Amino acid sequence: MRDLRIISIAILLFFTASGLNAQKLLLNQDYLDQFPSIERVRTAEKGTDEVDSYARFMAALDVINDMMLRDLLQAPNGGYYNMPPDADRVHARYGNAITKFTIDSPEPPSKDPRYRPLRDKYEADPAFRDSLLQTFFTPQFRTDYYAWTRKPMPAGAATRPASAPATPDADIAKATAAKVDVTLFGKAIKMGSPLGLPRCTYEDMLGVPVIKGEVDCIDVQPPATGLAGILFGSIISAGSQTATDPDVKYVHLAFAHRPTWMSGDGVWVRLNGNGGLERVVITTQGRDVEAKAAEELKGKYGTSVFSQEGTITPDVGNAFKVHDLDWVLPGLHVEYRVINADDNGRVEINGTGYVRVETASAYATRTASEKKKKEDRKVL
Repeated sequence: MRDLRIISIAILLFFTASGLNAQKLLLNQDYLDQFPSIERVRTAEKGTDEVDSYARFMAALDVINDMMLRDLLQAPNGGYYNMPPDADRVHARYGNAITKFTIDSPEPPSKDPRYRPLRDKYEADPAFRDSLLQTFFTPQFRTDYYAWTRKPMPAGAATRPASAPATPDADIAKATAAKVDVTLFGKAIKMGSPLGLPRCTYEDMLGVPVIKGEVDCIDVQPPATGLAGILFGSIISAGSQTATDPDVKYVHLAFAHRPTWMSGDGVWVRLNGNGGLERVVITTQGRDVEAKAAEELKGKYGTSVFSQEGTITPDVGNAFKVHDLDWVLPGLHVEYRVINADDNGRVEINGTGYVRVETASAYATRTASEKKKKEDRKVL
């Protein structure tokens, strides 16, 4: 009877450990951050022609979706574990895209008779699946994936770099050739390059997660606990998590790397389809730091700058003048707005401003989108 009990405990421990290992790749935020954006998949999966490229793109979405929904959730006994909430938000990205391109808005290449056979071929090809693991994920992720799924790892295939832009950023190449400084915050980050920062680690302070140490890191806060979690949890989550757009990240900066005119302890950044940094938005302390911010920005980006004087009439207080600045540089666009108006065009006398640094391509895309939205509002 004692031996039977020991065997039962061993079996229980095996399945408990298996349950943890099954979700190892889906519980680890560093691994979740490796799942690529839809645009990055599309950019990377280029075929021999338009139809082949579209087939590769759609097959890649299906395979990555299947990896999350089946491979990484299936238990050794054939059952399935629940999808962790953070992983489910990432998984929804692929499910929504597949629905969009298959049902809601199928694109012209999907009508070609070659499309479906090509897509089916890629989806069924283990080599294609492995190419996705090599292109978008780290070698350790790939190793853990094959270890859990018990699928044979293709020999000698791990040759493609992971988590790097598929092609050099033409804007950054142009900026570098013109000797424009494309680094920020003590060179903690570089425009056009992957973030290359670790996820922040936290310590509990009366139920509130607080970042450990003075480090540069990607801030994805765990939920607050206890009374603090009840009172402030939703506010903390709203301020730090970016599930609606996986290419937008909040970067916490070490104190030594923050400009003196900056407000807060971090900045919002956006990655492009290849995983490179295309936009950084820095909140400033408003008109009180106008002279200091302008001086430092001119020292970094040069004195060839467009200056626009404006009069601000706040909701409360006297009107005052500000000088907004714009730099149009080779491959880079920088703008400094002393005071930032809200959605209704209102400002406060002690309101914040911002500095936005973006590649020329990102600037062109953003301004075109904003122009279209304004035109659409006029029509309505």
